[in-house]
Amino acid sequence: MHCPVCGVNNDEDGECEHLLLHGDDMTMGQLMEKAGTEQLWKELCLRHPRLRDGSPSDFLDHYARYFPSLVAVEGSSWEGGGPGCSGIYTFIYAKRALWQELRDFLEQKLEKLLAEQLAKKLALKLKRKLARKVAKKPGTAADGGTPLKGM
Repeated sequence: MHCPVCGVNNDEDGECEHLLLHGDDMTMGQLMEKAGTEQLWKELCLRHPRLRDGSPSDFLDHYARYFPSLVAVEGSSWEGGGPGCSGIYTFIYAKRALWQELRDFLEQKLEKLLAEQLAKKLALKLKRKLARKVAKKPGTAADGGTPLKGM
């Protein structure tokens, strides 16, 4: 594979500085491990399980606008001589290491999810509190009586 930044043939000339990560059938766990964000990733996946699905290629393609250093994510499929002997070899290229960008992105996503969950809990708590107040108010249908009109 030729680097889209400097043109080096990473297969023949050795790895250039822009090739951040490459691997066969790469997982999100491998990407997060390399970035040093495994704990953040696990925490985020607990709250948003759909993120666990997919490959690093899918993830980086989908959220590319948050990673200005990212240049390209390329996959090269390969097949071997028998059943189960195939896969996709993934290459991730960037102008500079995008690990801090990835960490910032995950922290922002986690903060947003936590804020949304907290807002939902507070709204539910407030709704229940208001319902109890209405239920205790004399002269309302909630206490078994009928609303008093004109008094």
